[in-house]
Amino acid sequence: MNILLIAHRLGIGGVGSFVVQIANGLSERQHRVFVVSEGGACTARLAPGVSHIQAHTHTKSPVGIYQLAQILRKTVIAHEITAIHANSPSTALAARLAIGQQRLPIISSAHGPWQPVTATVVSELFALTSDRVVSCAESLASYLMRHSLCKSRLAQKILTIHNGSCLSGSSLDKNVRESVRQELGLPVNAPIIFCAARMSQGKGQEFLIAAMPAILAEQPAARLLLAGDGEKRASFEKQARQLSVTDAIGFLGMRDDVPQLMAAADIFCLPSSGVEGLPLAVVEAMAAGLPVVATQVGGVSEIVRHEVTGWLVPSGKPD
Repeated sequence: MNILLIAHRLGIGGVGSFVVQIANGLSERQHRVFVVSEGGACTARLAPGVSHIQAHTHTKSPVGIYQLAQILRKTVIAHEITAIHANSPSTALAARLAIGQQRLPIISSAHGPWQPVTATVVSELFALTSDRVVSCAESLASYLMRHSLCKSRLAQKILTIHNGSCLSGSSLDKNVRESVRQELGLPVNAPIIFCAARMSQGKGQEFLIAAMPAILAEQPAARLLLAGDGEKRASFEKQARQLSVTDAIGFLGMRDDVPQLMAAADIFCLPSSGVEGLPLAVVEAMAAGLPVVATQVGGVSEIVRHEVTGWLVPSGKPD
């Protein structure tokens, strides 16, 4: 098959990592794969057999969607595309406009999160443009169904497939633990808590930072590693200074070696306080055999069983 994947960006983590993983997997299975996106750090991870086409995909304006549809139409014709995989409502709409009356299947992945004010529009766009809508979590599928204006139409198309993870052998190599710790200047035996997430509203790093004084009172050698960047990083760094825990927290910024960092850690923590789909970082941590402590948001409780495969805690509570 000749398969076209459409995404906004191929950034580190989240949808970007998901699209690269899908594209490479399809290529390994001898399909011809084309990815249309705005590019990003994960573009370099695409397999040699995957073709990347740069385009302005992160648009919601009628003009922008129309222009994207023209690019997609040319791609569909030039490469004789037989199936399309969209990764947002707007790219699904552009794909539908691109193929017109062609009988070409469009499969859309619903990653979330969407606030209630936009959830109805999202639900209807997916239902009207896509032949199948794949939700990454049952909770997200239910959320979209609740906000749908035509529930019977969406119900016929939506299904849930939880996110998976393909980890390299190095992520499970215990020898990596010592080398990464040495690189970061961390004691070999210090308890390490790791969190990988955008530093934006709703990701909850402020609650993890707020918990550090109590953690250090019990485990003075403990360290918290925060991978990621965003508009709230400055406020998180200020919070760490105010709590006098700066020496115990490493702000690592954007990293492309998250599996190796997980190998160096003892616990993965996801402190999200906002709407989530199914955070890929939790899946990756579990695949790496790392104990998970996460808040009960989105689809997390669908893969983390409390006190069996991890620990679930209320969101927004540092204690």
